[in-house]
This record gives sequence, structure tokens and C-alpha cells, in this order.
Amino acid sequence: QGKWNMYENDLRIPFLLRGPGIEHNTTFDNLGSNVDVMATVLGLAGVETPPTMDGKSLASFVVTNTSDATIPSATRKHIELNKGAVWRDALLVEYYGLGVVERYEHLEDTFNNTYRAIRSINGNGNVVLAEFTDLLSNFNFTKPGNFYEFYDLDDDPYQ
Repeated sequence: QGKWNMYENDLRIPFLLRGPGIEHNTTFDNLGSNVDVMATVLGLAGVETPPTMDGKSLASFVVTNTSDATIPSATRKHIELNKGAVWRDALLVEYYGLGVVERYEHLEDTFNNTYRAIRSINGNGNVVLAEFTDLLSNFNFTKPGNFYEFYDLDDDPYQ
């Protein structure tokens, strides 16, 4: 079982946080990624993200009540240093098909489910563009893709 597609139901990741200064029903509507999880945990602990780490801390976006006296001073310092930080507006998503994967008499993955996609949210729109190829004949994307998919998620949220 896995998240093997470039559609919103696979790209979106539930990430629940609870702690000092994080108010009930706080949401983060920008593009986050798995690599941001550790950076966020470190930020909430008041530790800056090491330069060798790809992720970015969401702490300054989700800790909205900085007057909460229970927020540790190191966490408060991290949040203040990162307040107003510019967040990414595009994200590269890649997946290499596993080949013929059958489970319970159902085909779940194939070699031609290899893709790279750009997911973007900015003032110009909320879009995803994906290029699909066959892993066996074009594993490094040096040839044109077999097919492409483009979605404007404001107009077509269910793809």
C-alpha cells in the first residue's frame, strides 16, 4: 500500500500538531513536504534546522499565540527569528514506478507510473503539472514524456 500517484489525495499529508501556542483548528495552506516534518519538530523544540537538512520549519506558521507563557524560550526565539519567512510556492514531486505490483488480484503499480511533477501555489494559481514516462525505456527523463497531465486545482479540485 502506498501513495503512488501525483493527485491531491496522495500528495497531501495529514500533519497534526498540538502544543503550547498552537491554537485549535490552526491550518497551514502552503506547500509542505515530508522533509519539513523533522525541521518542524526541531523548530518546536527551539532547535534551528541544520544546513544539511532540506526541510523548513512550519513552527512560525502554526504557533500563532506567542504570548502563551508555556512556550519554551528557545522555541519562542526560533519562532521570532523565522516570523515573516518566505515560504516555497513550488514543490518537485517524483516517483519511480515499482513495476508490476499486484495485491489481492488487483494491479497497483506499473513501470509507466514513473513521473515527475511540479506542484505550485502562488498568486497566479494553484496547479500541478506532471510528466509520465516508462521507467524501463526512459528512467532518467532524457526523452520526451509518454504523456502529461495538468490540473488547475482552483477550477478542478478533484482532478
